[in-house]
Amino acid sequence: MLKLSNNVTLRHIRAFEMLAREGSFVATARAMNMTPSALTACIKQLEHALSVRLFDRTTRSVALTAAGREFCGDALRILRSVDESVERVRAIGRGMRGSVRVAAIPSVMHVLVLPAVERLVHGYPEIRVELLEMRGAALSESVRDGVADFGIAGMMQPVPGVEAQHLFTDVLGLIAPATHPLFRMRRLGWEALAGQRFVGLTGDTVTRSLLRQAANAPASLFSPQFETDSNLAMARILERGLAVCVLSAMSSHHPAFAPFRFRVVEGPVIPRSMCLQTRAQRSISPVSQALLAQIRHELKCLSLTRMARKSDVCRSPIEWTPRRAPQRHE
Repeated sequence: MLKLSNNVTLRHIRAFEMLAREGSFVATARAMNMTPSALTACIKQLEHALSVRLFDRTTRSVALTAAGREFCGDALRILRSVDESVERVRAIGRGMRGSVRVAAIPSVMHVLVLPAVERLVHGYPEIRVELLEMRGAALSESVRDGVADFGIAGMMQPVPGVEAQHLFTDVLGLIAPATHPLFRMRRLGWEALAGQRFVGLTGDTVTRSLLRQAANAPASLFSPQFETDSNLAMARILERGLAVCVLSAMSSHHPAFAPFRFRVVEGPVIPRSMCLQTRAQRSISPVSQALLAQIRHELKCLSLTRMARKSDVCRSPIEWTPRRAPQRHE
């Protein structure tokens, strides 16, 4: 392909290609919004830069020379390549193409990110998506190092190189089989968990740090008898009645926990801030912005469909507040 010199511009090449196609200076000048004399000067500049005559001109016709016919193929390839590149960039700017890498804790991945991805690819089928299930410091580091374009998780301490923006508020509660005796209690406080065996998620440092707010929680909650890095394995332990677990309302919506019941533990209710994590001083790509907008939409829909449930079995992760006691009228 021709390598453009400093004296040859895309304007020269477009004028040449159109004149070769139209065969008329007047028609080409009109199509390019130029005067015939300006078009003539443009073609002469191109011929001078290439040191070759490209057109044979008569009073009635314009025809390509042998050199012009040779150059025509290159000109077409140059223009096609430029047009395709411009369209690709415009498509990326519209969020229609490109790739996005998202890091999220498993519950957020299944409840928010996957539905958002499914909706997004219906509208933009050419985007590429890479999903990374992570927790804690590993997730923040993946954002900091550029492995992930953005991440969604709790964040207890600032991480250098990572900016965190509050996305929604989750709450902690008990997950166990629906027949568990704790669910029959009128009020479920942290002290009621005494004597229970617990299973925890390896690396879930945010939940464990938040549990320190429950001064009356049993010591066994902070040193669970079982640990696993898999929600599926945790679900199997719950199913066999070996232990119960304390996780967030969002976590309770992971498919692995579908057979179980969730209930907010009170005294105190412990909120969990879930953050959007991005690389400091770096903007995210248009396709990342499009996916994030869809995630926010999924979050809004989630709150609308689940906030109607009673507070004692509330699974909504959106700005949970305790239910007010009914007022008595004298």
